[in-house]
Amino acid sequence: MSDSATKKHRDGTDGKQYFVRVRDGAVFGPVPPSELSDWVESGNTMPGDEISTDREHWGLAMNLPELRMDVMIDRGDGSFQGPFNEKSVEHLIKNGAIPANARRMSFADFMPVSTTGAPDSDIREELRTEMEERLETTVQQARDAIAERDRQIETLTDALAEKNREIAAENKKTTNAAENAGNAARLRELENEFAELLEFSNTRDAENAAKLEQAAQHAAQHAAEREDFAEQLKNKDIVIAKWQAANSSLNHRIKELEKGAGSLFN
Repeated sequence: MSDSATKKHRDGTDGKQYFVRVRDGAVFGPVPPSELSDWVESGNTMPGDEISTDREHWGLAMNLPELRMDVMIDRGDGSFQGPFNEKSVEHLIKNGAIPANARRMSFADFMPVSTTGAPDSDIREELRTEMEERLETTVQQARDAIAERDRQIETLTDALAEKNREIAAENKKTTNAAENAGNAARLRELENEFAELLEFSNTRDAENAAKLEQAAQHAAQHAAEREDFAEQLKNKDIVIAKWQAANSSLNHRIKELEKGAGSLFN
């Protein structure tokens, strides 16, 4: 069996779904008949609530036979409540909606006995029609009160919105003044930071100029030292050359003396 077929079998309907509209106009649903019965038996759906399957055509819950709203409540003060589902009465007593010492009676016993010979069904229908009219009047009064409350809320909401706009405008002025003061303070801070950076830059420039001058002096000193060293090298080379020439002349003289001495002995 498919899910939809199982659902239809469990609810005992061909998938019929119900909507419930309560006195304040709120709509709940859709729900299957089984869940609607649970709402009725728990006291969450009252006889004056409206039931629909299409949200277009509405009827009172008390008029649906399958909801079994056939118990009237005698409050003991000459007033009556109902009709309710039998299982919902205990819940309503716990919630304080029905007095604990109230007397229950069937809707059939609640109907007056005909003195005109009219059939009970006609009397029942007249009574039900009268109750429906009373409930409809109560529902309409509640809706009118809700509409009036909504209008008042809308008026208050508009007034609150206007007040919020005024407050926002004042806050904007205050915020702008605070922002301007903050910007001025920040500008002074930036000016001070710039002055410090400029002073630091000038100090660094002076230090760098001194270092450059010192480096130039060192370079000039090193150049003089290099020239002096080159001159010393040049003088050294001259001395070496003179020494080498004298040494060569001396060697040549020695060889001539040795040659002359050799000839004497021969």
